[in-house]
Amino acid sequence: MVWIGVIDICQRFAPCPRVSTCTGGIGSYSCECNAGYVTVTDEMTTFTCVNIPECTGSPPVCDSNALCSDLSGSYLCTCMEGFTGNGTYCEAIEPCARSPCLNGGTCTTSDDGTSYVCTCAESYIDVNCNTQVREQEPLAVFTNPMSQMVDVEQRVTFSCSFQNARSYRWYKDSVPILGSENRSPLVINPALAEDQGYYYCTAVGEDGTNASTDRALLTVNGVDNYVVRATFLTKTFNNSLLDRTSSYFQQLSEELITFILTPLQNNFEATVAVRVNIFSPGSVIAEFGIYVYDGSIPDDEQLSIISSTITSLAEGNPTFLDPAFVQSFSTVTCPSGTIVTTYGYVAMFDSGVINSRANSTDKKCPDYTVNRDHRIEAICVGDTIRPCVWVPQMNCGRNLTADELLKIIQEVRYGLFLSETQRSYDSLPE
Repeated sequence: MVWIGVIDICQRFAPCPRVSTCTGGIGSYSCECNAGYVTVTDEMTTFTCVNIPECTGSPPVCDSNALCSDLSGSYLCTCMEGFTGNGTYCEAIEPCARSPCLNGGTCTTSDDGTSYVCTCAESYIDVNCNTQVREQEPLAVFTNPMSQMVDVEQRVTFSCSFQNARSYRWYKDSVPILGSENRSPLVINPALAEDQGYYYCTAVGEDGTNASTDRALLTVNGVDNYVVRATFLTKTFNNSLLDRTSSYFQQLSEELITFILTPLQNNFEATVAVRVNIFSPGSVIAEFGIYVYDGSIPDDEQLSIISSTITSLAEGNPTFLDPAFVQSFSTVTCPSGTIVTTYGYVAMFDSGVINSRANSTDKKCPDYTVNRDHRIEAICVGDTIRPCVWVPQMNCGRNLTADELLKIIQEVRYGLFLSETQRSYDSLPE
């Protein structure tokens, strides 16, 4: 218990982390972490609530046929593909029940009831009969995956198919998905914030040529997405950080996520998740996806909390995290600032929401364009999972012709002549 003067500390100063409860009265207070968190104190922080990693505990909190997802302050059990239940109890589904064989294929359950085999119709091959063989014809895409917006924890499927593909596999944000070779549909269950991104298939034909489907965007409802870029000075970049499956990528990701997640969660009442998107050289520059589930405060306030939290971490650990290189971005709001226009010079824009249009606050169209008296226009462009950016528009119109420019010059000269004449007349004695 901490004792301070005659004042209601909890009400006036809110001294406890947002994932804890402040109790006390006049002149004193105490903090108690919410369920799913444990209290940790150290030399840097007097009171911190740290997420309890239920998924690594013993005994297991989920069924042996379930996936355990560790969330801030909680966890989620989801039965694996081929099983059904609430996650703490899962039972097998008849393998052919979801009709996995495509294009007229016949599904047969194995003798032990745990798997299936597709007998494909004529001219179709592969695990799920989604590749068609056509003699003397090239590799081609038949089916593109479709973009989807789903609720948190919903089951998601993406499908692709090809003509004359020797093999194909799925990618997310240009990174191969393990275990996805020659399989369609791709199943994501449950869909969490970290699963958001662009999904597509790439196939190799018999002649060695490649073909890729269109990219499909997966977004998750009820999640506010932010991006943070930061430089970690004591870490060393090597090419293994370009491979998400490498042990160095996974080890460094876990270390850095642990470093920033607890301070972030202590400053949010909502659940927060963190994912490393990419690493790039420069000591090590990390780009994080920050996800706020069911955020109850405006976007700019949440962005401010994220920015101030990471900046404070950097200022407290300046030899580890460079305070001069911490950048935080919204995925639904374009920041105010300067951009290079399509006409080659810099213009200033105020902040604006995604898909909105705005005029520059300081620059007009060039004098040599048709709309020279108009402000430079830009559109706030984004996809809700990456930082929004202002994109300048060609709203100034075509360049003036030589005759049109000459006419303007003549009009200006005539205007100056009239002004000079008027001044001369006004100066005459009465």
